[in-house]
Amino acid sequence: MTTLILAVQHNRDGEHIGAIGFENGKLLTSVPEDMNFFKETTSKIPGTPVTMGRKTYQSIQPKYRPFSGRTTIVLTSDKTATFEDGVIVCHSISDALSRAKNFGGNEIFVAGGAQIYDQCFEMGLVDKVYLTRFFTDIGPEEGNPLVLLKNYYRINPESPDGFTIVNREDIQKSTKGTLYQFLTLMKK
Repeated sequence: MTTLILAVQHNRDGEHIGAIGFENGKLLTSVPEDMNFFKETTSKIPGTPVTMGRKTYQSIQPKYRPFSGRTTIVLTSDKTATFEDGVIVCHSISDALSRAKNFGGNEIFVAGGAQIYDQCFEMGLVDKVYLTRFFTDIGPEEGNPLVLLKNYYRINPESPDGFTIVNREDIQKSTKGTLYQFLTLMKK
């Protein structure tokens, strides 16, 4: 089962819905509860594969990579790219998902970025989505545009296209003051 795990911005005014970060790799906001959710969800079974693009991987603080107790797979078009020991490098989504199946478990996590998420949607590979929505009014920064998930309409909880919401938690306030909500969606 291919599972996307992602956080998106959901502005109160309706603008920038589906933003997942800034172009320089910076997160929109830091919500400790979401970071904990990510770690707990992707660590349930030792060795669980977590696949992500190079930019996403490089945006993670070095002290947290590769992910402890999980198999870290990085997608890159650079055939000469090298990463820390323990990182598996792949050059296509199909190769990454095929190699991820070798690590057991029945869930392969995809942790971004936008191009990887969109390719998974367009290739019909998405079975499940763990979605965190941040209710913020963050807009583009000077010289640092937002990265939008063009396929967000497929999982937008207001009217998902091809997915069913199987869990919707109440909106909560993080310890840092950001409003957020966890949802789980399954392919119909």
